This record gives sequence, structure tokens and C-alpha cells, in this order.
Amino acid sequence: MAHLFFDNVSDSDTNNLVNTCDGIAAVDEPELENIKVSSCIMITKDHTSLQNLEILDCPQLSSFPKGGLCTPNLTTLLLFNCKNLKGLPDQLQKLTSLLRLDIKECSELESIPEGGLPCNLNFIRISSCNKLTPRTEWGMLKLQDLDYFEIEGGCRGLESFPEKNLLPSSIIKLRISKLQKLEFLDYRGIEQLTSLETLMISSCKWLRSLPHHGMSSSLISLYINDCPLLKSKYKSNIVEKKKWYGVDHIPHVQIDDEVIR
Repeated sequence: MAHLFFDNVSDSDTNNLVNTCDGIAAVDEPELENIKVSSCIMITKDHTSLQNLEILDCPQLSSFPKGGLCTPNLTTLLLFNCKNLKGLPDQLQKLTSLLRLDIKECSELESIPEGGLPCNLNFIRISSCNKLTPRTEWGMLKLQDLDYFEIEGGCRGLESFPEKNLLPSSIIKLRISKLQKLEFLDYRGIEQLTSLETLMISSCKWLRSLPHHGMSSSLISLYINDCPLLKSKYKSNIVEKKKWYGVDHIPHVQIDDEVIR
């Protein structure tokens, strides 16, 4: 069996297991490669062939089994709308096959487990996790295969991003969206992104400036959408015939629906 999908499994159907992801014990399929779990709570048995794990709409899930997941070949982990999940699996860093980590609408999730992230990740997306703010303690700086990072929403009180030594130089595409307190991009973190080709910034209402120095010379495309203060600053530069420092070297710039060049 390569694929398995659980949908709307009740508590009684999972042996009354509540508040922890302690099911899938009944699933004795060692060759299983993909599991999609929806509206239920399950996963303990060893699944050495498992490559993709998606857990969707599981409001009762608050934690994973102690000791972490025995899924050494897991390449993709997606968590969506697990509103009471407070932590990721223990020993997450030992999932060295994991390439893609996608976390959305997990509003109680606050931190990454001690030990940091798996070393071979190439894709990280964190969306609408109100209590989760990327930290240098996560150890992303050492993720030399990480080429895509996206942060959407959350990060309460964060006025600048990314901090120095947060992201590795391997990042090619960076998307920043809906950071409600963000006022400026931190040049100390941006200048370290020497491979950055695409920067997308959207719905950051208080973002007022880009770094005068430190925008990578590798940057090819800049997309700005729904950032009114930043757009206003650009417009005033045009009227006053001023250069927009830090942006002039970028071949493709688009603000809202207007292609600047």
C-alpha cells in the first residue's frame, strides 16, 4: 500500500485517544509511503517507508508521541489547522530525510523543539501561526539546502525581519506577508542572503523602508503588494526624481499591479 487517507475519524474510532497524536497504531502497513490524516488524531507505529505525512483539521491534537516520529524516510510534513497543537515532534532534527516543512493555522504552536530543524530541509513555510516567530535558535543558518522560506502572519510585535544569522545564504526565494508590526527589513539579515533571486512582500501595512545597503546583488525580482507606506515612498521618489537606493539594481520590480521595470 502506498497511500492512506483518514477523514472524520471519531474519538471512538481511534480508541478514545484524545489530545495526542497516538493512533495509526492500528495501521500495520510498513511499506506505506503517504498518510493523509484529516479531522482525527493518530500516529505512533514505526513507518519506515513513510515519505509524506499530512495532518489536517485536527483540533484535538495538542502533541505528538514522546520520543518523536519513527519515520526516517519522511520527506514532507504538512500540518494544517491543528488549532491546539503546542509543539512539533521531539527530536525533529533526526528526520534527516525531511525536505519540506509546511505549517499553517496552528495558532497555539510557539516554538521548535530543542535540537532545531532537520539539516536537509529545502522548503519551509509558516502561515497564520500567531505565536510562532522564527528565531536564530532554530538553527536555520546551518540549513545549506534551504532555498525557499515563507512567513505569513503571526510574529506579533516583530518590527524588523530577518534578524542577523536567521536565514542561510542558500535562500533563493523569500516571501514575507501579513506581518502587521513590520516596519523595516533588517539589512544585517538581508545582506547575508547572497543567493536571493526573488523577494515577495505583501500586506505589511507598516513597512516603510527597504535597506539602503545590503540588498543582494543577486536579486532579480522584487514584488511588493499592499504595502501602502512603501508604495507612497516609492511614488515620492519618482516625483522628486530621486533614486530608490537598494532597489535600483534589481531588473524586475513590481508594486501592486504596476510593473516598474
